[in-house]
Amino acid sequence: MSAAPRFAVGAFLLAVLIPLVCSPAGDPTARFVISTLAMAAVAALTLAAQADHQERRAAAHAGTAPPPPPPPGPLPPPVRPPVAGAAPRPEPQPVQAPVQAPVIPTPPRRQPPGYQLTHAAPASPVPRFGAGAKAQQLPWRLPAQPSPVPGIIADEARLGALTVRAASLIGPGHRCEDPAVVRQDAYRLGRDAAGEHLVVAVADGLSSSPRADLGATVAVSSAVASVVEQLRTGVRPDQLSAAGLFGRAARRIRDEAAARGLSDRDVCTLLIVAVLPTRFREDESQPCWVGWIGDVSLWQHDGDRWRVAAGDPKQDEAGLASNAVEAVLPHDPGAARSCLLPLAPGDVLTLVTDGVGDGLAGLPALNGFLAREWAGPPAIADFINHVGYDAAQFTDDRTAVTVWADTSAPDTSAPGTTTPAPRWER
Repeated sequence: MSAAPRFAVGAFLLAVLIPLVCSPAGDPTARFVISTLAMAAVAALTLAAQADHQERRAAAHAGTAPPPPPPPGPLPPPVRPPVAGAAPRPEPQPVQAPVQAPVIPTPPRRQPPGYQLTHAAPASPVPRFGAGAKAQQLPWRLPAQPSPVPGIIADEARLGALTVRAASLIGPGHRCEDPAVVRQDAYRLGRDAAGEHLVVAVADGLSSSPRADLGATVAVSSAVASVVEQLRTGVRPDQLSAAGLFGRAARRIRDEAAARGLSDRDVCTLLIVAVLPTRFREDESQPCWVGWIGDVSLWQHDGDRWRVAAGDPKQDEAGLASNAVEAVLPHDPGAARSCLLPLAPGDVLTLVTDGVGDGLAGLPALNGFLAREWAGPPAIADFINHVGYDAAQFTDDRTAVTVWADTSAPDTSAPGTTTPAPRWER
């Protein structure tokens, strides 16, 4: 019985007891009834109080129900009576269930407040030759003034039968300074309207010029624009004039320097330009025009190595390569030289500044490594890391534009050729 009925019984007995108490005291029957009812009322009220206490405890522990009893085990097999004359069958042995250790639940771990990350130094993907340069391991710094020249630029492209990878990086020796020196290399890619020619320009600003980055940027932009305009008017690549092309670039550099209150000595740069055909017939080469001033260079892939094909050699002083140059823009456009190189299907060439060219010439291990890695077009991220190689005493800015001539790949620039759109799934 719950607490409420017991309280009701006690209250009823008390209600009956009250008039009896008021009866004459000398009546023995009344005294017996009063005593009996009093004891019954006290007992009813006591049981009611106990029941109420138990109900409150049950309500407080309603969420902690005892676990259900374990399921009953399998029934023993029925015992068959023995057959006369038959050999007694062995008693089946009960199968012992494996004893399992009790599973103790692990309390959930409390997460620390906030969002925390652990740091692990990743292995450098940049190829290293020898002990490497100390500057390569130092943090990258920023120039004192905001600069429109980023520390790294890169491109990949396909035009006709040509595949292109290009990257330009600030050298370790410039980026570890505080404040840093802006990247003084530059490159530009261009094409004619018909897609018959790829135009590549690579410039290397002189470190002795405080705004060499401006001279290099203007030089490559002016050279590519000038070549594209001449091709539009019907000029063939073999009719291009190195003196005329580099003379127009020099005038543009002077104009940009004067507009900023700079002198010619503040914007000195070297420059190489190549005009490459994008269409080939099977096993037939096409002429590639190359013009240059300074030790920026063009290299051709020759099996397991790279060999230089265009560009001025380094000045030699007592048997050591020097950074001195005889002619620069905008001072000496008339010193520019040019040549025609045959380009056939399967050929690979790269235009580089001396940050890469010096490594190809002076590090046989780097030359062989890039010959293997650039035998075919790598992923653009890998190409960037290759250009950013690590070697002691090679800390200058480095730029490379590499071109693969291949007729086996589909020509996505040809009319009527479509590339299926990528499919995306959630």
